Amino acid sequence: MTDKSGVKLTEWEERVCAGYGHVAPKTKWGRMITIVYALVGIPLTFLYLSNMGNFMAECFRLFYQKVSMKPTVTRRRSCDFQNYRFTP
Repeated sequence: MTDKSGVKLTEWEERVCAGYGHVAPKTKWGRMITIVYALVGIPLTFLYLSNMGNFMAECFRLFYQKVSMKPTVTRRRSCDFQNYRFTP
């Protein structure tokens, strides 16, 4: 078999690449389960990516602190109201 440019495809390529054209559920139950799966899976994926980003940032800060031999300044929270006194 040859592709559009005339290059002969190997038997392995024909077997591996065949059959993945239409990957969508056709039944009503399959569609509903896919929607529920997406509604749960997409937020979990964003949560995972956010946590991994925070973890990698902390690792980079520690690495930079070790390399530069200077202690890095940690930022205070802007919403720290423990020592704040309200005056009338």
